[in-house]
Amino acid sequence: MRKMTFFKTLLSIDSENDFALTRQLITSQIKQGSFTNAYQRYERTIDVHPDISLRSSLLLGLAAAVTLDDVLGDDGFKQWENINEQIIVNAHLFNEEELLDNKISINRRSYGELTRQIRYTEDRQLLDEQSIQAMYEKLKSTVEEIPRIKIEYAIAVGNLSHLGLLLNDEAVYSDVLLDNLTIIKQTYGEKHPIVIKLLWNVGYVLHGYEQNLIDAYYFYQMAYQRADEQAFFFDGSFFDYAVRSLSYMGKKQESLTLLLTNFSNEVDELSWKDRYKLKYHLIWQTLEFFPDMAYEQVVILQQWLNAVPDSVDTTEFNVPAEQLFLAVLKASLEGRFDDSVKLLIANKHVIDGSNDWPEDALEEYLYRKQGRFSKSLQVLKRYLPKHDDLGLYFQDGLYQDAYLWQAQALAELGQPEEAAAVLQACFDFSYNLRAEPDNFWLQVVATMADYYNLPLDTYELTVPLMDNNFLLTGGKQRLMPDN
Repeated sequence: MRKMTFFKTLLSIDSENDFALTRQLITSQIKQGSFTNAYQRYERTIDVHPDISLRSSLLLGLAAAVTLDDVLGDDGFKQWENINEQIIVNAHLFNEEELLDNKISINRRSYGELTRQIRYTEDRQLLDEQSIQAMYEKLKSTVEEIPRIKIEYAIAVGNLSHLGLLLNDEAVYSDVLLDNLTIIKQTYGEKHPIVIKLLWNVGYVLHGYEQNLIDAYYFYQMAYQRADEQAFFFDGSFFDYAVRSLSYMGKKQESLTLLLTNFSNEVDELSWKDRYKLKYHLIWQTLEFFPDMAYEQVVILQQWLNAVPDSVDTTEFNVPAEQLFLAVLKASLEGRFDDSVKLLIANKHVIDGSNDWPEDALEEYLYRKQGRFSKSLQVLKRYLPKHDDLGLYFQDGLYQDAYLWQAQALAELGQPEEAAAVLQACFDFSYNLRAEPDNFWLQVVATMADYYNLPLDTYELTVPLMDNNFLLTGGKQRLMPDN
């Protein structure tokens, strides 16, 4: 149904109207995550039509703007800024809707510039707070110019909540979005995709910036259920975040059950790349504590990846890097620890940063399972400062466990006091999210403290211990059932 709607939209476009068809195709490629292809289409159109009008040129640039920083980096941000400024200077050439699109673009670019600074700053505490404050005020002013019935308004408010977190702002942006939800429902109806996206946005703000997991899960689950009913999957985000929120709260079995229930979904509107992401996500969820499940998925994904259809465009998907990722994990899970490390080191040249898995986290995992805790700690000291103190915003995948492995390395290297301090911080974090005996993360921390004979204040909560197999390394861990 959605594909038919898309084709009807294309057929209804006047291709002579300021390259409207080209702009629609660029927008569609961006939605599919094909930023490089979208940018190349934009560049090719400009090159083939040197006499293109200023209005048409700027509208094409506006359509492709979000790809510029991804493809060109810093130069892309400058080019994006130039397009925005040119549209403002030549406002008489554009209608109100086009000028609004430019304001939304400016908002995106401003937020993108800041997050880029954060991403490339080794220690976030070194960021210029005045610069963040100035960006914050700038974004506030542009948000006020976006109509509340636009989904871009909710996205912009979510960006504001991120900056508010960095600046310790007391504004409750989830309340702003909830106020907006009523207007959106009245405008579009309960089951419209924009309403579903807004529900997810509320959950994301509650989760990522206000650290309210219980309420976040409620909105994630509502968005996921409605998206499922309407066959509207939003690149799997609705489902993905429902799984994450369960995991963060220590409801590990529930999160895995939900993940496995939907693991085999073949959603037509998802790209091949997004389908791969959904499949490999299960590896991250099981690697540390359910290695037999992780191993099974590694083997399945290797076979799946080796059978990429010829019709699939893999220009924006680093197949060799993903094959390396699976190969080194398979070697480690089979107990071939030396081979896994050698394989990674020998093939690092295929990693270009386009992959979703973090190279440093993978490297740390391999060294730790090899039993080389000094190397593990060395990697941890390198990449932990890139992320927040123990907190939710960047706590995902192996980063969720990074502080646990820091504590393990410290304990193994004869630094029990330092290890105990890290474990206590981990316990406090999960305790504040959900102080229940069945909280998986509380059980993990309590088991680690018991295994290494470290003190741990559980605040009189009796936490059952779990199998300590996940702490065994250097060939002692039971990786697969037949080992």
